[in-house]
Amino acid sequence: VASPAASPQKAPLASSENMPTASTAGPGVVSAEDHEAMRAAFEAAIAERDRTIAQLEEDNNALQEAVQECEDAMATIMTMHRQQITGVQDQRRTEVLALHAELDAERAANNTLRAENVSLQETAERYLAVLRQAALEEEASVADAELRESILAREAEDLRALLAAQDTDLGLDSVDTNSEQFAAFVAANPASASS
Repeated sequence: VASPAASPQKAPLASSENMPTASTAGPGVVSAEDHEAMRAAFEAAIAERDRTIAQLEEDNNALQEAVQECEDAMATIMTMHRQQITGVQDQRRTEVLALHAELDAERAANNTLRAENVSLQETAERYLAVLRQAALEEEASVADAELRESILAREAEDLRALLAAQDTDLGLDSVDTNSEQFAAFVAANPASASS
C-alpha cells in the first residue's frame, strides 16, 4: 500500500520587517497580500492532496480485502473441486475393481464349467465305449448261440437220419422214442444211441 507522501516543509512566514510593503516594493516584487493568497492556495492544495491520498488508501484497503475474499473463495472452490474429483476418481476406481472382480468370477465359473464339460464328455465317451463293447459282446453271443443252434440242428438232423436208417435196417417203419421198445433197443445198443 502506498504510504502518503511526506508533506513538504512549509516555508517560514516572513516577518513584517522582511516582507516588502507596498511603499517599498518595486516592480516584480510580490506583495504581502499576494503572498498570503498563494500560501492559502498551497495549503489548500496540500490538504486536498492529503484527502486524496487518504481516499486512495481506503480504496486500496477495500480492494485488498476484495482480492483476499476472491482468493479465499477461489481456494474454497478449488478445494471443493479437488474433493469432488477425488470422490469421482475413488468411485470409478471402486467400480473398476468391482468389474474386475466380476470378470474374474465369470472367468473362474467358465473354467469350472469347461472342466465339468470335459469331464462329462470323457465320462460319456467311456459309457459309449462300454456300450459298444457290450453290443459287440452281445452280437458275438448271439452269433455263437445261432452257431450252436445250427450245429445242434444239424446234429439232430443227422440223428434223425441215422435213426431212420437203423429203422430201415431193422425193418421198423417208425420208432417211438418214448416207447419201452425203443428204450430196450437203446439199452441193448448203447453205441448206436451215443452216435
